[in-house]
Amino acid sequence: MTSKGHAASLLRPLRSRPERRRRPSHLPLSRRTPRWPTRAALLQLCPLVRADVEFRPEDADMSNREFLYHILEEVIKVGATTLNIPDTVEYTLPYEFGKLISDIKENTLRIENAIISTHCQNGLGLATANTLAGAHTGARLLEVTINGIGERAGNASLEEVVMAIKCRQELLDGLYTGINSQHITLTSKMVQEHNGLHVQPHEAIVGANAFAHESGIHQVNIFSPFAAMNLLGL
Repeated sequence: MTSKGHAASLLRPLRSRPERRRRPSHLPLSRRTPRWPTRAALLQLCPLVRADVEFRPEDADMSNREFLYHILEEVIKVGATTLNIPDTVEYTLPYEFGKLISDIKENTLRIENAIISTHCQNGLGLATANTLAGAHTGARLLEVTINGIGERAGNASLEEVVMAIKCRQELLDGLYTGINSQHITLTSKMVQEHNGLHVQPHEAIVGANAFAHESGIHQVNIFSPFAAMNLLGL
Protein backbone atom coordinates (compact mmCIF):
# COMPACT_ATOMS: atom_id res chain seq x y z
CA MET A 1 0.00 0.00 0.00
CA THR A 2 1.19 3.52 -0.72
CA SER A 3 -0.12 6.86 0.47
CA LYS A 4 -1.86 9.08 -2.04
CA GLY A 5 0.98 11.57 -1.94
CA HIS A 6 3.59 8.87 -2.47
CA ALA A 7 1.66 7.34 -5.35
CA ALA A 8 1.32 10.75 -6.98
CA SER A 9 5.07 11.29 -6.72
CA LEU A 10 5.65 8.08 -8.62
CA LEU A 11 3.47 9.30 -11.47
CA ARG A 12 5.29 12.57 -12.05
CA PRO A 13 6.92 12.72 -15.48
CA LEU A 14 10.66 12.20 -15.67
CA ARG A 15 12.59 15.39 -16.17
CA SER A 16 15.75 15.66 -18.17
CA ARG A 17 18.76 17.08 -16.47
CA PRO A 18 21.79 18.77 -18.01
CA GLU A 19 24.07 16.11 -19.44
CA ARG A 20 26.84 15.19 -17.03
CA ARG A 21 30.36 15.24 -18.30
CA ARG A 22 31.55 11.74 -18.94
CA ARG A 23 34.64 10.97 -16.98
CA PRO A 24 37.82 10.39 -19.01
CA SER A 25 39.12 6.94 -19.77
CA HIS A 26 41.12 5.62 -16.84
CA LEU A 27 44.07 4.48 -18.99
CA PRO A 28 46.34 7.40 -18.07
CA LEU A 29 45.16 7.19 -14.44
CA SER A 30 45.53 3.46 -13.84
CA ARG A 31 48.70 2.98 -15.85
CA ARG A 32 50.16 6.43 -15.13
CA THR A 33 51.41 6.50 -18.71
CA PRO A 34 50.48 8.68 -21.68
CA ARG A 35 48.70 7.12 -24.66
CA TRP A 36 51.49 6.60 -27.13
CA PRO A 37 53.97 4.69 -24.92
CA THR A 38 51.05 2.38 -24.10
CA ARG A 39 50.45 1.97 -27.84
CA ALA A 40 54.12 1.11 -28.41
CA ALA A 41 54.03 -1.55 -25.68
CA LEU A 42 50.95 -3.14 -27.25
CA LEU A 43 52.52 -3.31 -30.68
CA GLN A 44 55.63 -4.99 -29.28
CA LEU A 45 53.59 -7.59 -27.41
CA CYS A 46 51.20 -8.86 -30.09
CA PRO A 47 53.80 -10.35 -32.47
CA LEU A 48 55.23 -12.42 -29.60
CA VAL A 49 52.02 -14.44 -29.32
CA ARG A 50 51.80 -17.25 -31.86
CA ALA A 51 48.20 -18.34 -31.24
CA ASP A 52 45.07 -16.26 -31.84
CA VAL A 53 45.25 -12.93 -30.06
CA GLU A 54 42.25 -11.39 -28.32
CA PHE A 55 42.78 -7.70 -27.56
CA ARG A 56 40.62 -5.96 -24.96
CA PRO A 57 40.75 -2.17 -24.68
CA GLU A 58 39.63 -1.80 -21.07
CA ASP A 59 37.07 0.94 -20.51
CA ALA A 60 36.56 1.16 -24.29
CA ASP A 61 33.22 2.94 -24.02
CA MET A 62 34.88 5.81 -22.13
CA SER A 63 37.88 6.12 -24.43
CA ASN A 64 38.53 8.78 -27.04
CA ARG A 65 37.00 7.29 -30.18
CA GLU A 66 39.70 8.27 -32.64
CA PHE A 67 42.37 6.86 -30.34
CA LEU A 68 40.32 3.68 -29.89
CA TYR A 69 39.89 3.16 -33.66
CA HIS A 70 43.60 3.72 -34.21
CA ILE A 71 44.69 1.27 -31.50
CA LEU A 72 42.30 -1.38 -32.82
CA GLU A 73 43.63 -0.89 -36.34
CA GLU A 74 47.21 -1.22 -35.14
CA VAL A 75 46.67 -4.41 -33.12
CA ILE A 76 44.83 -6.00 -36.06
CA LYS A 77 47.79 -5.09 -38.24
CA VAL A 78 50.20 -7.00 -35.98
CA GLY A 79 48.06 -10.09 -35.48
CA ALA A 80 45.04 -9.57 -33.20
CA THR A 81 42.13 -11.69 -34.43
CA THR A 82 39.49 -10.82 -31.81
CA LEU A 83 38.64 -7.37 -30.50
CA ASN A 84 36.84 -7.68 -27.18
CA ILE A 85 34.90 -4.51 -26.38
CA PRO A 86 34.00 -4.33 -22.68
CA ASP A 87 31.61 -2.22 -20.68
CA THR A 88 34.16 -2.31 -17.88
CA VAL A 89 32.55 0.03 -15.36
CA GLU A 90 28.93 -0.94 -16.06
CA TYR A 91 28.03 2.57 -17.19
CA THR A 92 26.72 2.22 -20.74
CA LEU A 93 23.09 2.05 -21.88
CA PRO A 94 22.13 -0.41 -24.66
CA TYR A 95 21.76 2.16 -27.44
CA GLU A 96 25.18 3.59 -26.52
CA PHE A 97 26.85 0.20 -26.50
CA GLY A 98 25.23 -0.80 -29.78
CA LYS A 99 26.42 2.43 -31.37
CA LEU A 100 29.93 1.86 -30.02
CA ILE A 101 30.09 -1.50 -31.78
CA SER A 102 28.70 -0.10 -35.04
CA ASP A 103 31.10 2.86 -34.89
CA ILE A 104 34.06 0.52 -34.40
CA LYS A 105 32.88 -1.56 -37.34
CA GLU A 106 32.53 1.49 -39.58
CA ASN A 107 35.66 3.41 -38.58
CA THR A 108 38.36 0.80 -37.91
CA LEU A 109 40.52 -0.09 -40.88
CA ARG A 110 41.04 -3.84 -41.50
CA ILE A 111 38.12 -4.64 -39.17
CA GLU A 112 37.07 -7.38 -41.62
CA ASN A 113 40.17 -9.31 -40.48
CA ALA A 114 38.98 -9.56 -36.87
CA ILE A 115 35.94 -10.64 -34.89
CA ILE A 116 34.27 -8.06 -32.65
CA SER A 117 33.48 -9.48 -29.22
CA THR A 118 31.53 -8.11 -26.24
CA HIS A 119 32.07 -8.32 -22.49
CA CYS A 120 29.29 -6.65 -20.49
CA GLN A 121 29.10 -6.27 -16.72
CA ASN A 122 25.73 -6.10 -14.95
CA GLY A 123 26.08 -3.21 -12.50
CA LEU A 124 22.96 -1.47 -13.84
CA GLY A 125 21.17 -4.71 -14.71
CA LEU A 126 21.85 -4.08 -18.42
CA ALA A 127 24.45 -6.72 -19.26
CA THR A 128 22.06 -8.84 -21.33
CA ALA A 129 20.54 -5.81 -23.07
CA ASN A 130 23.98 -4.38 -23.88
CA THR A 131 25.18 -7.74 -25.18
CA LEU A 132 22.16 -8.05 -27.48
CA ALA A 133 22.64 -4.48 -28.68
CA GLY A 134 26.23 -5.31 -29.51
CA ALA A 135 25.23 -8.46 -31.39
CA HIS A 136 22.62 -6.53 -33.36
CA THR A 137 25.16 -4.00 -34.56
CA GLY A 138 28.03 -6.30 -35.47
CA ALA A 139 29.54 -8.28 -32.61
CA ARG A 140 29.85 -11.98 -33.39
CA LEU A 141 31.44 -13.31 -30.20
CA LEU A 142 29.52 -12.72 -26.98
CA GLU A 143 31.15 -13.33 -23.60
CA VAL A 144 28.55 -14.65 -21.15
CA THR A 145 28.46 -16.75 -17.98
CA ILE A 146 26.03 -19.40 -16.76
CA ASN A 147 23.61 -17.83 -14.27
CA GLY A 148 25.33 -14.50 -14.94
CA ILE A 149 27.99 -15.23 -12.30
CA GLY A 150 30.97 -12.91 -12.16
CA GLU A 151 32.62 -10.25 -10.07
CA ARG A 152 30.59 -7.42 -8.54
CA ALA A 153 27.04 -7.64 -9.99
CA GLY A 154 28.01 -10.35 -12.46
CA ASN A 155 28.23 -10.66 -16.22
CA ALA A 156 25.81 -11.11 -19.09
CA SER A 157 23.78 -14.26 -18.48
CA LEU A 158 24.20 -17.10 -20.97
CA GLU A 159 20.63 -18.30 -20.57
CA GLU A 160 19.12 -14.84 -21.09
CA VAL A 161 21.24 -14.02 -24.13
CA VAL A 162 20.72 -17.42 -25.77
CA MET A 163 16.96 -17.45 -25.28
CA ALA A 164 16.51 -13.82 -26.33
CA ILE A 165 18.35 -14.53 -29.58
CA LYS A 166 16.39 -17.74 -30.11
CA CYS A 167 12.99 -16.14 -29.45
CA ARG A 168 13.56 -12.87 -31.33
CA GLN A 169 15.78 -14.08 -34.14
CA GLU A 170 13.76 -12.19 -36.74
CA LEU A 171 14.69 -8.88 -35.10
CA LEU A 172 18.38 -9.78 -34.85
CA ASP A 173 19.02 -10.30 -38.57
CA GLY A 174 18.71 -14.08 -38.27
CA LEU A 175 21.49 -14.51 -35.70
CA TYR A 176 21.68 -17.84 -33.90
CA THR A 177 23.98 -19.46 -31.32
CA GLY A 178 23.85 -23.18 -32.04
CA ILE A 179 23.37 -23.88 -28.32
CA ASN A 180 20.88 -26.60 -27.40
CA SER A 181 18.56 -24.66 -25.11
CA GLN A 182 17.04 -27.83 -23.65
CA HIS A 183 20.18 -28.28 -21.56
CA ILE A 184 20.20 -24.77 -20.09
CA THR A 185 18.17 -25.51 -16.96
CA LEU A 186 20.14 -28.63 -16.00
CA THR A 187 23.42 -26.82 -16.65
CA SER A 188 22.29 -23.94 -14.46
CA LYS A 189 21.43 -26.32 -11.61
CA MET A 190 24.76 -28.10 -11.94
CA VAL A 191 26.65 -24.80 -11.67
CA GLN A 192 24.60 -23.83 -8.61
CA GLU A 193 25.41 -27.14 -6.93
CA HIS A 194 29.13 -26.83 -7.56
CA ASN A 195 29.66 -23.17 -6.64
CA GLY A 196 26.98 -22.78 -3.98
CA LEU A 197 25.60 -19.62 -5.59
CA HIS A 198 21.87 -20.21 -5.93
CA VAL A 199 19.78 -18.06 -8.26
CA GLN A 200 16.75 -16.19 -6.94
CA PRO A 201 13.37 -17.89 -7.53
CA HIS A 202 12.23 -15.21 -9.98
CA GLU A 203 15.46 -15.32 -12.00
CA ALA A 204 14.69 -15.16 -15.74
CA ILE A 205 14.78 -18.47 -17.63
CA VAL A 206 16.29 -20.65 -14.84
CA GLY A 207 14.53 -19.46 -11.66
CA ALA A 208 12.10 -21.78 -9.89
CA ASN A 209 9.22 -19.35 -10.54
CA ALA A 210 10.22 -18.38 -14.08
CA PHE A 211 7.36 -20.35 -15.61
CA ALA A 212 4.94 -20.47 -12.69
CA HIS A 213 1.56 -18.90 -13.46
CA GLU A 214 -0.80 -17.48 -10.86
CA SER A 215 -3.30 -15.63 -13.05
CA GLY A 216 -6.29 -17.74 -14.13
CA ILE A 217 -6.03 -16.55 -17.74
CA HIS A 218 -2.38 -17.58 -17.80
CA GLN A 219 -3.20 -21.01 -16.39
CA VAL A 220 -5.85 -21.61 -19.03
CA ASN A 221 -3.46 -20.61 -21.80
CA ILE A 222 -0.54 -22.68 -20.56
CA PHE A 223 -2.63 -25.85 -20.98
CA SER A 224 -3.98 -24.86 -24.37
CA PRO A 225 -2.56 -26.37 -27.60
CA PHE A 226 -1.00 -23.00 -28.40
CA ALA A 227 0.83 -22.56 -25.05
CA ALA A 228 0.61 -18.81 -25.53
CA MET A 229 2.06 -18.01 -22.11
CA ASN A 230 5.31 -19.96 -22.58
CA LEU A 231 6.93 -18.74 -25.77
CA LEU A 232 10.33 -20.10 -24.78
CA GLY A 233 9.32 -23.73 -25.07
CA LEU A 234 11.52 -24.84 -22.17
